[in-house]
Amino acid sequence: MKKFFKEFYNLYVAGDLFTKAAALAYYTLFSLPPMLVIIISVVSRFIDENSVRSTVFQELTRQLGYTNAQEIYDVMDRIGIINIGLGPSLVGATVLLFIASTIFVSMRNGLNEIFQITSKRSGLKEVIFSRAVSISIILGLAFVLLASLIVNTILLGLENELQRIFPDIRFFFLEFVNWWLPIIGPISLFWILFKILPETHIKWKIAGSGAIFTTILFFIGKRLISIYLAKSEMINVFSATSSVVAILVWIYYTAFIFYLGAVFTASCKKLTIFQKRNIN
Repeated sequence: MKKFFKEFYNLYVAGDLFTKAAALAYYTLFSLPPMLVIIISVVSRFIDENSVRSTVFQELTRQLGYTNAQEIYDVMDRIGIINIGLGPSLVGATVLLFIASTIFVSMRNGLNEIFQITSKRSGLKEVIFSRAVSISIILGLAFVLLASLIVNTILLGLENELQRIFPDIRFFFLEFVNWWLPIIGPISLFWILFKILPETHIKWKIAGSGAIFTTILFFIGKRLISIYLAKSEMINVFSATSSVVAILVWIYYTAFIFYLGAVFTASCKKLTIFQKRNIN
């Protein structure tokens, strides 16, 4: 355990997480609305667009509050109008994909530095590969949202049907599933990001440990940051731009937690390799 904390501390200091989080927050502020537009566009091919938009807005409201969620949604609507204006040409889609994928390119570079690995590719190959991986993750998120909507629809239908047949019975297993779904989502997302993004082999077990650690910090921080945003007068100092500042603060904290989880994952990975060498 002592070796783990020592490794964790060394990686934390070397990682310069505050700078990485600031850079990722900056990119995310501009990339989040285009990414959500793409995800909604993809999922809307299979499910009613109003349902998809409502689900995304509810999640944004849950994370950021109604006012901040509305700010992001207004930007998304304006992006949608611009995209329609460009017509069916590939220019609009290409620009949106490029902007949206910047989040994951920044994440990938940050994780590579934390895991202390150098990319095996260089120049144009690295740029193309990074963008391809990032776009794949965006499309993956779209299908995760699609699956989530389908599961929620099925559960809601099942619950309504069971309540109709057995009105006096309380179905705890459905409540249990509904309680766990918001937790499973972040764990799965962090798990996949820690497994796929770094340009090194990471076991699913190690990536999962990092995902659970990051999710715990995420939910603790989510509560703390919501209290801070609700009670702090510093946000109101910025007047008309207070919503943007609030969103940036929330994204910055989330980015820092993500990289802290990456340090935890990298420490687990290094400790595992060290133990294997001692056994051999």
